Amino acid sequence: MAIRLANSIKDIAAVCKLTMHFESTKKVASKTQLESADLTVLLSEIPSFEIKCVTTNDLSVVDREQIFSIFECNMKTHYVANWGWNPAEKRNELFHPMSRFLLVHEREITNIATEISADKGTGLQSVFDATNISGQELAGQGQSRRNIIAFASFRFEWDDEEEPEYPVLYCYELQVSSIMQGHGIGKQLMTLLVQIADRLKMWKVLLTCFTSNSAALKFYRGIGFDTDTNSPLANGFPADYDILSNRPKLPIIPLAPIIPTNPPSCCEANFDKKTKNKFYEVGI
Repeated sequence: MAIRLANSIKDIAAVCKLTMHFESTKKVASKTQLESADLTVLLSEIPSFEIKCVTTNDLSVVDREQIFSIFECNMKTHYVANWGWNPAEKRNELFHPMSRFLLVHEREITNIATEISADKGTGLQSVFDATNISGQELAGQGQSRRNIIAFASFRFEWDDEEEPEYPVLYCYELQVSSIMQGHGIGKQLMTLLVQIADRLKMWKVLLTCFTSNSAALKFYRGIGFDTDTNSPLANGFPADYDILSNRPKLPIIPLAPIIPTNPPSCCEANFDKKTKNKFYEVGI
């Protein structure tokens, strides 16, 4: 039921009350540097981003090509080394009909200028004070930059295909363009995915990561993810990938069997085998 309801939502950002814009975590240039900077330098020193949540059907041809280009640049070498590179197969998985995307763009300069002029607390007013450039001037001179610079793709599904127990948000991809890494974009996207999962009553956020991708593993563990109980590595099996989650060790609580009054003798043995000693993982 939870998965069906989640998949029926068209505007996830509105339903989950998500904040869909944020500023870079990189330190902005000093006031002295800004005072001598021209407008081009200024714009490069105040990166600010906005996020859209869309479905596969919402993506244009250009969107799809930009998304796949970022994925290929970041991940092709890992696939070649581990599972082999099959672009057609990966496109089919990436643009699955049930996939959702968080797409990150650098914010339009006019949007930033409007917020500064209206004093909406963007935290960038001091930058403009230092350069004596008004929001209106920036809106008139700046150029919009609308390429996709990062994305997360995800689906609502069961935790395990063979033995499904509870609904999860599965993050299929988290990719940031190489030239935009280091701005806190990946962390912001993962924060939003956890918020979506919690607010739509998913039990956890799951994702798969190659064990050879040490940088990604370090990033995920740094934001609170760890090897999940569904991972082959957690169960003693060798694998070239790990399954991580934000709730890797949910407590296992035995479910007391509900034994019917006077069960038919012909079903008693079968009932005992299927129902008694069954365990469920319970979210916290």
